[in-house]
Amino acid sequence: MRILKRDLKNGLVAVEAENLDDLWYLEQIIEEGDLVRGRTSRLVKAGERLRADKGRKEPMVLSIRVERVEFDENSSKLRILGRIEEGPEDKVSLGSHHTIELTEHERLDIRKGKWAEYHLAYLRDAQRSARRAKAIVCVVGDGEATIGLVRDRGVSYIDMHSNIGGKYSDGREEKKREFYSALLSTLGSLLEKEGAALILAGPGFEKRNFLEYCGSRLSAVVVDTGNEGRAGVNEVLKSSKMEKLLLDMRISVEARLVERLMAEIGRGGPVVYGADEVERALSLGAVDTLLITDAALRRERVRADDFIKKARASGAFHILNSRFEPGQRLDGLGGYAAILRYKI
Repeated sequence: MRILKRDLKNGLVAVEAENLDDLWYLEQIIEEGDLVRGRTSRLVKAGERLRADKGRKEPMVLSIRVERVEFDENSSKLRILGRIEEGPEDKVSLGSHHTIELTEHERLDIRKGKWAEYHLAYLRDAQRSARRAKAIVCVVGDGEATIGLVRDRGVSYIDMHSNIGGKYSDGREEKKREFYSALLSTLGSLLEKEGAALILAGPGFEKRNFLEYCGSRLSAVVVDTGNEGRAGVNEVLKSSKMEKLLLDMRISVEARLVERLMAEIGRGGPVVYGADEVERALSLGAVDTLLITDAALRRERVRADDFIKKARASGAFHILNSRFEPGQRLDGLGGYAAILRYKI
């Protein structure tokens, strides 16, 4: 997400969504009562008295007071519904309802009475996600590999080659293991730096041979392609499965956090859940990682924002999406939980 203007003194932040993830972030940030301004189109009717099918749609810039926000997964648009407060008065009636449909690469001005800590945390996360790799795609061939770091603004490549010899060359297996070791080291460093998930791809068996060599040292999604090298990376990116893979990877991170929480609950480990218990743990400085759902954020904004501020001061926090199974499991525990440094 690009931050085009930031004037918190006057409650204004202007943004440009660069991808679908940014639309999800904006769905969490924009709330009832906010004033948003964006380019849209509206049916214009003479005197606003003709039937809807007699009017014509015209582009315009409107400011609306938000009543509801919803992400339409079918059309990949963020729909912001509310009443018009500012606009060309010769074309619209102030106070009438309108929906701004926001897509990628469109500007939106958001004005709030006060920007809470969790709003700003979402903005920071969205900005960081633009710089980090969303995924690492590694196409593995025989003695060669092409690594694509997939970012919002493009793909950067790393090419690796090793002369391991022909099928019956002396020392081929040893050279292949050396190549695998070097590739594993490179991928390990990238995964630690970028925090992204890994996709292993390629047309033959080498990707699976490499994954078998790595064992528990590497976790990856395996995808078959018809091409090697950069063409193979691009084939993965153009695949209709790519968006689902990225979504599944994000959900898998949340799932691992919840599984860890549940395992510690089962063994009586250093965790707490429920708003009151989490609040107590935060007051004691015992929280290592705060887990909270976006549903809990909406339900108790002031309290949730206070929790996030305290967690940021001494640890980390993760906001889980209540649409998916890990978030739903956490909602079953009240929407709040914490992994602690020590038992209390």
